[in-house]
Amino acid sequence: MSALDIAMQKHMEYFVKVLNKPFCFLDFKHFVYNGVQYEMTHGTFRNKISQLVHTGKAKLQYSTTHAYYSIPEYEFATPKAITQDHAGLPVKIGKQTELYKWLIGRPIPKQALHDIRITFEAENIWNILSKILPDQIDMSNKDIRLETWKFFDEIDVSVTIHRTDKVSVAIACSLRPLIIDIPDILYFIEILTRIEMRLKNYCEVSNSCKVPVTIPRYTNWVVKMWHFGIDFVDRYDGRAFHVTILEGVSDLWRIYPKRLKDGNLHVRLENQEYVNIQTIDAILDKIYSNGTIN
Repeated sequence: MSALDIAMQKHMEYFVKVLNKPFCFLDFKHFVYNGVQYEMTHGTFRNKISQLVHTGKAKLQYSTTHAYYSIPEYEFATPKAITQDHAGLPVKIGKQTELYKWLIGRPIPKQALHDIRITFEAENIWNILSKILPDQIDMSNKDIRLETWKFFDEIDVSVTIHRTDKVSVAIACSLRPLIIDIPDILYFIEILTRIEMRLKNYCEVSNSCKVPVTIPRYTNWVVKMWHFGIDFVDRYDGRAFHVTILEGVSDLWRIYPKRLKDGNLHVRLENQEYVNIQTIDAILDKIYSNGTIN
């Protein structure tokens, strides 16, 4: 084993045996073993933990915003503040309530993502676009808001250029959520690729002064937040309602009727997740933790 492999397994044991809690990727971004500091990217952690799970040296305990792991013979229950049942419903609704009894009887499709927020930085982008789009500068904060882009007649993308050269991308796909399966993940990647290419073309056409600006690859963009949940299959014809459930400090669930692309109302249950990792790692973490890839 390499020095990093040994340090990782010792750090795993420290979390489980000494701190008495499971671990996730965030616990391995920066850690110290035997006086040596180690760093791991999310991709490296995912590859190594997958191998450890495969060989029986680690095991998945539960998934919330991140996947949490333990080592053999040490079990940890899903935290009560974010406990879900097999249907993906937040247990805090209460299994004896009429709302829970009604929801649990509904046919449920695969879980999906919508209202995705992504950020990245591109040096000099604000200076370039501010010169050709002065009318689109918000004078209160100097943000430049580009026109909304529509992809495939169902995905709306809003791009905001901040004065700091930070770029915020909002992907609105509430009417057509992205299912956690391989076809829709590839669809999501195609959307990100199109956004990247359109921004590159935008800057190339606008950059008459030839100021260097580089749009980073979408793989290096960071998913800040997305809504993760389910749309119940059957049509809802009842009265409008909106239920908000706060689990723990920041885990927020909402349940409400939503009119989808088929024109019908369906009950939506969603959880607002703060992800804060790069796009591909965020996608892989979600499909691995939801059993899409075994």
